[in-house]
Amino acid sequence: MALILRPYQQDAMSQIEHVWEGGVSRALLVLPTGTGKTECAKHAIRNASRPLAMAHRTSLVEQLSERLDCEAISVQALRARMRSGLPLLWQPDLVIWDEVHHADSPDWQQVFDYLGDPRMLGLSATPWRFDHGTDKKTRRKNARYGKGLGDFFKAMIIGITPRQAVQSGYLVPLRLLDLVAAENEHARRAGKALPYKGGKIGAGDDARIDVLDAWTKYGEGRKTMVFCHLVEAAEQTAQRFNAAGIPANVVHGKLPKAEAKARLQAFKRNEYRVIVNV
Repeated sequence: MALILRPYQQDAMSQIEHVWEGGVSRALLVLPTGTGKTECAKHAIRNASRPLAMAHRTSLVEQLSERLDCEAISVQALRARMRSGLPLLWQPDLVIWDEVHHADSPDWQQVFDYLGDPRMLGLSATPWRFDHGTDKKTRRKNARYGKGLGDFFKAMIIGITPRQAVQSGYLVPLRLLDLVAAENEHARRAGKALPYKGGKIGAGDDARIDVLDAWTKYGEGRKTMVFCHLVEAAEQTAQRFNAAGIPANVVHGKLPKAEAKARLQAFKRNEYRVIVNV
């Protein structure tokens, strides 16, 4: 089946191809999460004979390879080859960089140089970094104000904004509930709130809001994704849901890939109402 792009994707890719034809080899495509960065990448590689996809995590490489139907490699693996003094296995004519906001670091800069100057397409929903920077003198400032990716890409195309995507029906509208503000005073009076004194936050250090209570009150029984800051906290949260008769499970980076994939597939099959991840 031929790939049919949405109007904003067609416009974005036309701009990127115009940039490439104009002699600028590195283009950055900015699209909100859920609006089809991968589909645009598929469109880009249709005329490439030696495409290569790059990801910052090994767990994403397999997904990229399957979705783009091309060779994919992690930044870490390519850096290992580079440090060993080995040449590229082949010279790509197009490099797709997934989650390219991680690029503003010395490690990634070396990989850019190693790849040479083929056409490149960077993909991101958030094209800046707060905690990196190739210049040590400005890293402290970057951590506060952020830093763009102009050192790596000379053209940036914004396909659509989140507001436009919602208004056009491509993304569902969000209903945001500030549970912290709503519940904090009640928790403080009940003696549940623990003041944050800096340093690392433990699995149970912030008891202002009970996730299960919040889900019961506001979740309306929907399938739910819960985000936690530690594996221990995620496991405790899943245990609470299961104890209440609500099927839940956990996914995190320490799980074997096959097990994590199996749990996500079970979530898609509605075997769990809640998936807790880190």
